[in-house]
Amino acid sequence: NKEVYIIATKNKVATNLVSKVKFFFDNLPDFMRPYNTKPPVDNRQSIELSNGSKVQASGTTEDAGRSEALSLLIVDEAAFIKGMADIWIAAQPTLSTGGDCIALSTPNGIGNWFHKTYIEAEEGVKVEIGGKMVGFNAIKLHWSMHPDRTDEWAENERITIGVRAFAQEHDADFLQSGNN
Repeated sequence: NKEVYIIATKNKVATNLVSKVKFFFDNLPDFMRPYNTKPPVDNRQSIELSNGSKVQASGTTEDAGRSEALSLLIVDEAAFIKGMADIWIAAQPTLSTGGDCIALSTPNGIGNWFHKTYIEAEEGVKVEIGGKMVGFNAIKLHWSMHPDRTDEWAENERITIGVRAFAQEHDADFLQSGNN
């Protein structure tokens, strides 16, 4: 009986993420499925299983995640969401009851919510919420971790999109303005 809420940069992206979740469920072995038939609620931006678990997704709004009893909040491309700091504040009351958050993104410069949160996670910063110390765990997925990516692939990408864009999109570097 879990409630997962996905916040994406746009409604179209949210719909795509829910379709991926549906694909995962449809391809689970029978013994892992929490249901034997189709889930009771199944639309473009949500899926609800017969055991009460729910996955919903939406584009960004000021109150995304507000008034939900969330088990898990997933924020896709957090560095590109305008007003992410306000969305984070709005989601806190629902997460403070024991929910978790996965915020993932390609870097998008410095000073935004994702950059600040990622740097704090790397430094091991924790805060007390409800008597419990909580914080994020920083994980960097570098292009070289992909089994099909080679140095030759990387060099071709650098030529195609430029060194700075490659650094942001594939090296996961937080770039500043100018040629720093």
